Amino acid sequence: MIKGVLFDLDGTLIDSMSVWDTVGIRLLESYKIKAPTNFNEIVKTMTVSQAAEYLKQHFLPKQTIKEIHLAILQQVMEQYLYQVPARPGVEALLELLYQRDIKMCVVTANEKPLAEGALKRLGLLHYFSFVLSCSELNCTKSSATIYDEAINRLQLSKEEVVVFEDALHCIQTAKKAGYMVIGVYDKAADLSKETEEIKCLCDDYILDYTSWIKERNHETNFDDCRF
Repeated sequence: MIKGVLFDLDGTLIDSMSVWDTVGIRLLESYKIKAPTNFNEIVKTMTVSQAAEYLKQHFLPKQTIKEIHLAILQQVMEQYLYQVPARPGVEALLELLYQRDIKMCVVTANEKPLAEGALKRLGLLHYFSFVLSCSELNCTKSSATIYDEAINRLQLSKEEVVVFEDALHCIQTAKKAGYMVIGVYDKAADLSKETEEIKCLCDDYILDYTSWIKERNHETNFDDCRF
């Protein structure tokens, strides 16, 4: 029986992926540096800390990692604290799970203050037992470390949880580690032609939360992951 849900943040709970599309590029432009054409592909699986290290090593040797890290956060902070919206239907799903005593947490490659700030503003933070970031664990979602730590904190087993993710590399990691995964549509996956692979990997797939809840409401105790 499923007793817990591990939610990704960006692109899954909140509509924020576009915020990150040009952050590094604009930062380099501020130093009169043109980013390579494959820049976003290179940094998309990195945490903010790792991206700062990459930028220092390859483009900004005179800046400290801390300075670069802060510059990235300054670019996105206002949008997370005041602008980024929740995905439509997310609050209804969280309330439904909450009423059914499903434990929930957030597992994110984003920075914890940004995640908690956005969720608090949107009135969603209280649904979660905790927010866990890759930075806290010095990992990325290319390993299952963050998922494993999350279930340890929830005091649940892999068989008792389901993971909600939108990004292919995260889904691959969670599935390889033995987790049940529900994929969530994000336009970035369409642009990179990854949607069909995501659908094939996942135990279920959400195109739109509102429609998905309506279609599967009678089964959202997660006894059958495919609903």
